[in-house]
Amino acid sequence: MANSQKKDTQAPGEKELGNADSQESKEDEIKTEIIEKFGLDEEENADLIESLVQDKIEERKQLSTAIKQKVAYREKLKAQESSGQEEEEQKKEKKSQTTTDEDGLLEKLKITIKQELEERDLKSFDLEDEIKAEVRDYAKLKNITYAEALKSDYIQFRKQALETLKREEKASASSKGKAFGMAQRDFSQMSPNDFDLTTKEGREEFEEYKKFKKG
Repeated sequence: MANSQKKDTQAPGEKELGNADSQESKEDEIKTEIIEKFGLDEEENADLIESLVQDKIEERKQLSTAIKQKVAYREKLKAQESSGQEEEEQKKEKKSQTTTDEDGLLEKLKITIKQELEERDLKSFDLEDEIKAEVRDYAKLKNITYAEALKSDYIQFRKQALETLKREEKASASSKGKAFGMAQRDFSQMSPNDFDLTTKEGREEFEEYKKFKKG
């Protein structure tokens, strides 16, 4: 562990000398191997031995180069396959995201169309604006359709309450109108022939007239 972490303190010249020594050592090994293999005399066959040594060195260089090229090719092929897989995954992810976005837009479009149709139907109903507003609020609160909200007990109760209030206001206004109309009449200047006894209002006014005369 200590050796692997030890810094290289050799100067550039020392490294080159070390490489030269290593190269010379390899040549010596090859030379010894050739002499032993072919039974050559180191002095008599010096030129042949040198030629065979150089051929062997060149052969090893070519083999080393071929191995390096093969390894580089494999690494390049592996990198391309990895890149291709990554690209394919990116395409799938992008396609999936596109599909998700399209589904989301389609869902929003459906909701918008549904709301527009419900709004159109609600406007066509013979309802007070106040009730229509309550239908919208109640449907949103309960997450139901306008049609379902209209059928709910709450909206039915509100409709009846509003209708009752309208009738009472109308009756009150009518009663006040009659009283005002009667108050405007000058019974002292009238005769029984001035009253239309065929109507309820006429008969009521005639009764008031008789009370006026008696009083």
